[in-house]
Amino acid sequence: MKIQHNKLYRLAMTGATGLAMAQAVHAATILTGDPNTNNIIPTNHGSAATGTPNINLNWSAAGTDTPKWDGYANWNGRGEVYQLDKSNDGTFTIAFTPDTGWNVSLTALDIDVWSGTGSRAIDWTVTGSSSGVLGSGTGFNGVEGQKTTLNLGLTGANNEVVTLTLSNPGAPNGSYLAMDNLAFDQVAAGTVPEPSSAALLGLGLGAAAMRRRK
Repeated sequence: MKIQHNKLYRLAMTGATGLAMAQAVHAATILTGDPNTNNIIPTNHGSAATGTPNINLNWSAAGTDTPKWDGYANWNGRGEVYQLDKSNDGTFTIAFTPDTGWNVSLTALDIDVWSGTGSRAIDWTVTGSSSGVLGSGTGFNGVEGQKTTLNLGLTGANNEVVTLTLSNPGAPNGSYLAMDNLAFDQVAAGTVPEPSSAALLGLGLGAAAMRRRK
């Protein structure tokens, strides 16, 4: 497993006014997989990393439980990943818990699937412990062995736990998901507008633009 620091991702965000804004999101920690095939991922893997010392992680279904997170050394000849073992019969979560005074920001992750036959869709959800669902969707590229990048750009409210959930509904026995390049950051509480404040700010910017056009 390698942890990369200080890598910039360019993401697109669309506000309530329908105006697209591009901004650079700082991904201070990037978890790039485990090089040991079938090595069970510890529940606290990636916690208090150098780039995000105030964020602790909790990986579900670790230890001897199934389904479980484990490592895979050379997924489709592409290098090490985190493998979601027995992905056809369970959901997999990673909870990001910030220390007091910090927020969690999920930047991006890569996903892939090997299913043999049947469903190759990967459902994902990001949930805040106090604000509810921050984002959700289905990642699907139609071709096994070709990774899909999910650019999330989602930040939790002040001090809340943010949970990433992945599942592969309808997949047959023997299906596997893979994940790598899990990028996240910590943001000082109070520096990110709450959702309602962000919406009001967007509306204000839209009104100002309309005044300028007049």
